[in-house]
Amino acid sequence: MKNQEKIGLSIGSATGENVRNIGSFGINSCHAALWLREDLPRHFRRLREELGMRYVRCHGIFNDQLEAVAPDGSFHFEKPLTVLERILDNGQIPFLELSGMPGALARTEESVCHYRFRSAPPRDWRRWEELVEQFLHVLIERFGREELCRWYFEVWNEPDLLAGHNPAFSAGFYAKLTRRTAAAVRAANPAAKIHTLSHANVREWLEAAGDAGVAASTDVVTLHTYAPAEYFVRRELARQKLLDCGGFFGKPQYFNEIGAAGYDGCPEYSGAFPGTSEKRQAEQLVINYAQAMHFAGAEGKVFYFCSLDPRDSRDPSGRTWDSSIGLLYLGLQPK
Repeated sequence: MKNQEKIGLSIGSATGENVRNIGSFGINSCHAALWLREDLPRHFRRLREELGMRYVRCHGIFNDQLEAVAPDGSFHFEKPLTVLERILDNGQIPFLELSGMPGALARTEESVCHYRFRSAPPRDWRRWEELVEQFLHVLIERFGREELCRWYFEVWNEPDLLAGHNPAFSAGFYAKLTRRTAAAVRAANPAAKIHTLSHANVREWLEAAGDAGVAASTDVVTLHTYAPAEYFVRRELARQKLLDCGGFFGKPQYFNEIGAAGYDGCPEYSGAFPGTSEKRQAEQLVINYAQAMHFAGAEGKVFYFCSLDPRDSRDPSGRTWDSSIGLLYLGLQPK
């Protein structure tokens, strides 16, 4: 990383007081199984100490890599607990995304991403509810109710995009999923705040989710955006109108994924995706953080996506617009 240049951000008038605690910051680590790596906690500790990344969100706590559900349908939470313990040992707080349909429970084999995030509905809804409820009971037993009061519980990731891969993941299905998952969480932990939508960008799906009654199960709305800074406000205003009409008006909002690509030292990547230097990434993240907090309001939070690049941008087979979206390169070198 050559010729480093710091980019600062000031919000509000010069009163001499902090406008927003740095604890508002959060970070995504892509899929939860990454936390089984021995080196990852050390680098997340650096993100907390240097950047204030207090909350950690990751996909697929029920993915098959973590073996929460055995092929015979029995529950085993050792690996999910290891993930959560490592986050806590880092002095960070889990933002627990309840997602990844275990293969033993899934109706079909549909999945997305290289880590096989399964998006199929459950064969047996009651068995899914038992998984969630038993997992919450184990969390309470291991960490205590007082600790879990600091956590956030979210239902799935980007269901609007998943609907494009699997038509069964409709807005109506998501409404049922949020209703039954929220009931299972609250049965074990009545104080839990349920976060829903995890909305990417499909407006038609968002409108349908409002019509399907997702808002009734929602305590906090979660939103994603990768819009360039110059288009952020215009696109967000359109989404906010749909949220208001869909019953989400007045609910707190967390932008738990904002991101921008940044990769230096690979001419092929820069040629394929112009405007993706480290400097440009830093500028976009700082500006969009401020814009996201404007929309999120006093109760809002913003989470960067993500901690490290999901793929090697030097490899043509993995070179995509988002393969360089991390704050760290794959070798865990900071940008």
